[in-house]
Amino acid sequence: MNMARSRAFCLLALFEVALLVLSACGSAGAPPTAANQPSATGAASQAAATSAAVQATQGMTEASTSAAVQVTQGATEAATSTAVQATQGMTKVTTSAAAAGCNIKPPAQPQEVTFLGWPGWDVDTYAKWLDDCNSVNNIKVNVRTMDNSSAVEQMKLAFSSGSASPYAIVHQSNSSIQQNAYKGWLRPLNDLIDTYRSQYNLNDIAQTHWDAATFDGKILGIPMQSNTILLMYRSDLFEKHNLKAPTNYDEISTACKALKSEPGITVPFALDLSAGWAWATAFFEAIRSEGGDFFAQGGNAPAFNSPQGVAALTKLKQVVDACMGTQGLAMGYEQFQAALRNGSVAFIHTWADGGAAMVDPSKSQFPNVIKFAPAAAVEPGGKLAGSAWDDYWSIPASYKGDPDLVFQMIMQVASPERQKEAAKLGLVTRTSVASSSSLPYATAAVETISKGVGAYPKSPALNVMETALGNYLPLVGTGELSPKDALQKAEADYIKEAKTQGFLK
Repeated sequence: MNMARSRAFCLLALFEVALLVLSACGSAGAPPTAANQPSATGAASQAAATSAAVQATQGMTEASTSAAVQVTQGATEAATSTAVQATQGMTKVTTSAAAAGCNIKPPAQPQEVTFLGWPGWDVDTYAKWLDDCNSVNNIKVNVRTMDNSSAVEQMKLAFSSGSASPYAIVHQSNSSIQQNAYKGWLRPLNDLIDTYRSQYNLNDIAQTHWDAATFDGKILGIPMQSNTILLMYRSDLFEKHNLKAPTNYDEISTACKALKSEPGITVPFALDLSAGWAWATAFFEAIRSEGGDFFAQGGNAPAFNSPQGVAALTKLKQVVDACMGTQGLAMGYEQFQAALRNGSVAFIHTWADGGAAMVDPSKSQFPNVIKFAPAAAVEPGGKLAGSAWDDYWSIPASYKGDPDLVFQMIMQVASPERQKEAAKLGLVTRTSVASSSSLPYATAAVETISKGVGAYPKSPALNVMETALGNYLPLVGTGELSPKDALQKAEADYIKEAKTQGFLK
């Protein structure tokens, strides 16, 4: 009996090694394709490898059984039973739906699923779980990440080509989803959401998140993470100078005057004004805080060249002069987040998802003294000048693979169990998880979202407006244009281009 069992277990070990070797050979021999299309050669190699492994296993099983008969009939039966049960278990893990963390049925035909997005705690975390689906038979996952601007440009090139999309899943922000939605470049997901609503408990994702991804009744993205703007500050320095967390822009300027002379501080305060798009975002938050808006209600007519717009831009310029200067203007949010962590900046207006690194001793020199507060309002008593954002995973309309399979793969990543893990790093979209968050900045984030300026307005002309504003607002920061002149020029450019594209008559 012991000899038969020993032979059976040796047989299984040889089988497992054979599978690993054959799998490695098949992977090494599959050449990359130019457009990330499924490789028929790779699929054939995989099928051949599987067939060879099965034939080898069958041969070894027969040999083992024959040897076991020479011991005793009873031993043979026990060894055969043990080997069959173990082999069946191994086969199930290898060829069934059984990849750990990706509990979906394998497709009948090989499917290549390529994700395109930009780095961040969410993508860095979720993409690892998406990669788990590589263990499901007939699924090949590719994860492609690059900076935001490059990723958005790659999507534009792919979607506008008229060819099948090389990407099965594309990362979207509030801004990019609008650009793609109004051009018809994203697949509506209503049918899949209705089909799988109960299975994946999709009602656990708050309606406000779904609304932000809905255009003309079509849901175009799965909300994966939430984000907003916070103040992050060195509490030790604020206590030293008898300062409280600022609640408006005048208080920000006052704090900067006190902190400028602090040893080691090169820029007392920073918010992202490093590029045209960043100015447009900061201006949106400021004008909404002042009671104005980008667009006139119910249409695409511009409303930003207004007393509220001038006041908002004047306050932004005041903060630039009091706190940032040329050095601060050149810093993007990733740079000044790092500067807060290393001690060269005292406080910042930035994305909430940067908060986890602030209190991580492996990433921050001041994990015990960096604290969080809601975004400040422009004027006392106004709306908090922090916008609400979601990031989504969408399926391109031109994707020619199986959207049902891709949707299920996204759901594996966005499960309650996975979001509980993700919630240790950032704000997630499932209510059951977000409401019990232990993140140190969660309270401040919830306050910004509830008392802030909300999400970007939906308009097919938003990109035109952002471009016009981005061309002129940076010149206010450098002093080349006054707030009034910059808004007048941006308005003129916007109207001209919006008429050309048919957004205005």
